[in-house]
Amino acid sequence: MKPVIILTVTDDTGDIVRRLTAPAGAGFHRIAWDLRYPPSNPVDISEKKTDNPFADEPTGPMVVPGTYAVSMAKRVRGETTPLGEPQSFQTVPLGTATLAAEDKQVLLAFQQKTARLQRAVLGAQKAADEAQNRINYIRQAILDAPDANKAWLNDVRDLEVRLKDLQLELSGDPVKSKHNAPTAPSIVDRVQSVVYGHWASTSPPTQTHRDAYQIAADEFKVVLGKLQTLIEVDLPKLEQKLEEAGAPYTPGRVPRWKPE
Repeated sequence: MKPVIILTVTDDTGDIVRRLTAPAGAGFHRIAWDLRYPPSNPVDISEKKTDNPFADEPTGPMVVPGTYAVSMAKRVRGETTPLGEPQSFQTVPLGTATLAAEDKQVLLAFQQKTARLQRAVLGAQKAADEAQNRINYIRQAILDAPDANKAWLNDVRDLEVRLKDLQLELSGDPVKSKHNAPTAPSIVDRVQSVVYGHWASTSPPTQTHRDAYQIAADEFKVVLGKLQTLIEVDLPKLEQKLEEAGAPYTPGRVPRWKPE
């Protein structure tokens, strides 16, 4: 891990709002805080985030105007050492909003509520993709392992059908979208419509934004429960059968072995 400088932004109550990192090498370095909370998107450690140079980076809700402080520390070989004293500063609105929200805390509360839903929805979307990958490996392991019961392929098919149905509700139909066919908004569509349609604004959320949030939240509650059962209960049961049959390793399970 390379040495880095860590800048920690806190609000007037001392709660951490954002952590930013900067190079720790010699010379002058500049880093800017976008006056936002961290994004709720799934963690991405790839160096190249997207092939689209015009794609926006994931962002979080904007902070409310007020007093903030920033402290600096360095992290070298896993050890973090404070540097200097915290410095306070003020954030103020530009005053250019036509319909600015009167209560900024109420505005922030709605955006943070949306961020919590976004975190769960995008995480569920990622978990569903990873579950599909596990199912693909399980199917091949059943075909390869001599002691695996080939009737288990019916269980694989059942899991796959259930998972596809949940993915359709979460993300929509990719085939129809590819051909620009009209489709009902998916859960992800509704959540992202609020994020991209409101998080760049200091105006109160519209009724459309509130309705989109509520519909997505109600639908996601049902989908998440079914997805948790599939991933945390049913999928491990099938993987346990594979382990007992001595099938080769598949992603998502730890092999069992006893000394002989």
